[in-house]
Amino acid sequence: MPISEKLPTWAVVPAVFAVFRVISYQILIAPDNLNGTNNVLSMAKTISLPVDGPESIEWDSQGGGPYAAVVDGRILKWRGDGLGWAELAYTSPHRFLRTTFIRAHQHMHSGQII
Repeated sequence: MPISEKLPTWAVVPAVFAVFRVISYQILIAPDNLNGTNNVLSMAKTISLPVDGPESIEWDSQGGGPYAAVVDGRILKWRGDGLGWAELAYTSPHRFLRTTFIRAHQHMHSGQII
């Protein structure tokens, strides 16, 4: 008995379409290989902050920055490797200076109250 008599036509047609779909996707429809994080992230560099944080990082509409909002209420702007971080703004009028914070933190651990 020939194979054409064993398999009805309606069973062969979906199988042919499935094979065609897999082949056409790989050749015609699949997207090009794009540079992604696997290629770009290896070029990233770490910029250390002089305080704990950041709570958030933003760039302005001209691409300047990054700007970092840090835990003690300051907003810092990165000005490049030569200049580093610069204080741009304060979000709290009662912000402690870093040295005051360090002294208070040391007294808290020693049991003294200032």
